[in-house]
Amino acid sequence: YRSIETKHASRSLLNHQQNSVKEMLALGRVSKEDANKLLFDIEEKMQELLNQTPNFKLPDSDKLIKEIKWLEALDDSKFDNTIFSDIKIFPVNYKISSELTLSKGIFIIARGIANIEKDNIKTDVLKQGDIITEIDKKNKGVSIVSITPLTVIYITNESLEYLKLMSPSVKEKLDKG
Repeated sequence: YRSIETKHASRSLLNHQQNSVKEMLALGRVSKEDANKLLFDIEEKMQELLNQTPNFKLPDSDKLIKEIKWLEALDDSKFDNTIFSDIKIFPVNYKISSELTLSKGIFIIARGIANIEKDNIKTDVLKQGDIITEIDKKNKGVSIVSITPLTVIYITNESLEYLKLMSPSVKEKLDKG
């Protein structure tokens, strides 16, 4: 997210510079020739910024696990963290549906907020630590829509069983749903 914020801040700064040059030109503080050169340089930087792909690194699953209250008590020495290795990031307003119907496991929200919608009407809100399970045929018309960037950890059903064996408190949370 930080890369996107930096890009947005840079774009705002360049827009401000562009407006300042136009204002100085209107007030006669800079010649038309100098203003055009400055505006050209600013526009060039804007284009460079626009064409630059954001740089970001997926967070380590270990760090994300510790941010989720009901998973923070897990003893690292008792289990293999690779069961949490599949991290997915969904953009704002992304409808998570095909991922759920094809999954053979669960998603745990590590960061962000999503709405549960039934026939495009918001019925509930999901936040950090909430579990998203597959959507079956009886829940037709139900979808999960991210309202912020959403980081989720995917855990297969096999890994869930292993996790339940390793931690009674996690088993209790998962069995409750």
